[in-house]
Amino acid sequence: RTFNIRSARAKAESATADLQNAVQQAMQDVWSADRSLHTAIRDIDASADLLKSATESFEATQGRYIAGVGNILDVLSAQSALEDAKKSRIQAYSTWHMAKLKLAVAVGNITLRDVE
Repeated sequence: RTFNIRSARAKAESATADLQNAVQQAMQDVWSADRSLHTAIRDIDASADLLKSATESFEATQGRYIAGVGNILDVLSAQSALEDAKKSRIQAYSTWHMAKLKLAVAVGNITLRDVE
């Protein structure tokens, strides 16, 4: 009987420790997902600035070329930078959407099955 009581207490303590670990892991997952979302938002802002700058640079370079004071290589380089900025903007939005989904999963609003 004493052995059974001790065994039950040990199992209860083990279950309590497992529960505490699960709670801590869940809290860590939520915190990590929240940080990722905030980083993604900052990346969207940065990509907007980059896109604006690349657009202005391309327009200025194209204007110089049309006016006859620039060359086609400068236009192509500015166009390539503009396309890279657009790609960066798309990637930032993709990362933001993924971060939103990960946070929703972490807080239990949706499950991975819902996402599929």
